[in-house]
Parts: sequence; C-alpha cells; structure tokens
Amino acid sequence: MAVPDVDVPVVGAGPAGLSAAVLLGRLGRLGIDTRSPVRTLPGIGNDEIAPVGHLLDVYFDADLTAYTRGRPYAVWRILNPQTQGALIAPDGSTRWTYNLAFDPERESPADYPAKRCAELIRHAVGAPDLAVRVRSALPSQLGIAIAKRFRSGRVFLVGDAAHRFPPTGGFGMNTGVRDAHNPAWKPAAVLRGQAGEDLLASYEAERVPVARFNAAQSMRNAERMAGTGVLFTEPGAPAAIEDAAGHEPRTGPATAVGHRAARMRAAAPGRARRCGWPTTMAPPT
Repeated sequence: MAVPDVDVPVVGAGPAGLSAAVLLGRLGRLGIDTRSPVRTLPGIGNDEIAPVGHLLDVYFDADLTAYTRGRPYAVWRILNPQTQGALIAPDGSTRWTYNLAFDPERESPADYPAKRCAELIRHAVGAPDLAVRVRSALPSQLGIAIAKRFRSGRVFLVGDAAHRFPPTGGFGMNTGVRDAHNPAWKPAAVLRGQAGEDLLASYEAERVPVARFNAAQSMRNAERMAGTGVLFTEPGAPAAIEDAAGHEPRTGPATAVGHRAARMRAAAPGRARRCGWPTTMAPPT
C-alpha cells in the first residue's frame, strides 16, 4: 500500500522542512511548554485554563550527598523564613533544581542572578558555605493545557506537545509514556498493510480522555497541596505562623527528616522514596 509522506516545516530542518511517513510531535520543557512546531498544523490548538501559580525553576550543581545519604527522597519541601520551595533531585547527589514561588507581575528572571539564586539555595540547604554552580533560572507555571486535537492525518502529538499538567502527582511523564506507545504500533500496522487508516483514528479516542482525567487529578492535587499552606508565596509566612503560635521562628536545620512524609514510588524496584518537609536539609544523625 503506497503511503504519501507527511511534509511539516520544522525549525532547524532546513528550507525543505521534514518529510516522513509518520511524525510524532513530543516537544516541550518539563511539562511546562506546549509550543511544539506541529501545533501549527490545521485544527490543532489548545484548551487552556489560567495558571494557578507561577514558579522559578533554578537548575544547579552542588554536592549534597552529605545531606541525602541514607535518605533517598525525590523531593525536599523547604519551609524557613529565608526561603520556601522544593528541592528536586534528578540524580540524588549533585544535579538539582530548586523551585520557588515567582510573581511575573512584579518580577522577572533578571531579578534572580546566579549570586542571588546561590544564596537562596544555601538557605534552603542550611549550609552557608555550600559550593553552588547555578546553570539557569527559568520561569514556569502551574496550569493545564491540552491540545484540541492529538492527531492531524499521520502527525501525532504525544507527551508535552499534547498536554501540560501541574507536576503534583507525576502524571505528566506517565501519561506521555503511554501516549508514545499507542502511535508506535498503530502506524506500523498501517504502513505494513496490516490495518487500514481508520486504526489511526483510535489514538485520539483512547488518549484524549486519559489526558483530561489526569489533568484534572493533577489540578486537584495542586489545590489540596495549596490548602495545606505549604505553598507559601511570602518570605515571612513561616515566621508569622510560628510567632502567632507563640513559638520562636526556626531558622536552623530540622531535627527530623520532616514534619510530614508522604511515600512516593521509588525509581528502583523494592525501594521507597519519601517527600521530606524540613526547614532545611539537615545532615543525617
């Protein structure tokens, strides 16, 4: 069965663009951007709601093994009067991101040079002399965007190109992996003459409802999390809360792993990760 190629203009592919029998669009940045080039195709747009919050994502290198040894947490939520945010460990040792509240109406990434970001990270860790190499500081938003269509002919949107969720719950990557499996085998069957083009239409029928359900679940998680008061946006909020309760504000390391801990599925089988909730990353005792 002869199958015509799909022609799509792609930045960086030269003046002729890109020709292929099947094209999967997956571009996006950590579930934040949904600006895939294939979104310029007819009929593909966004159903988007206003973001519920904004973050500054600071990507940095620092050796924190002295703080994480024996405590393989995926996320450390930091609450202290100097800074509040989430330390996320892509490799659990030297490569990190620190996500903190960011107001694009009052500030810009230029207000966060490397020196300021490094100081915030030192406050978060509780190590004033920590060696920090800041690689980038980029704004992001907590919100939902879902493509109106996941398919145009034999062009398929998968992962971040198809949907954006808040990161609360880890649904973005899991949904994207399942997205990619679906148009991996169906176009192959069509190209081999084992199925008709109608099989390709089932991609949207199967994946769009899942994306919408998971987006709603992610948003519910974000709203619940905000309701706990852990998503502070004012630097003095923890101190004000403790002052009102008659306690001295805590500025030193937490004496325990965290005030609360929520189990998370570990990357390695048979091993549990937790979410730490300390004032800083106290060294293990």
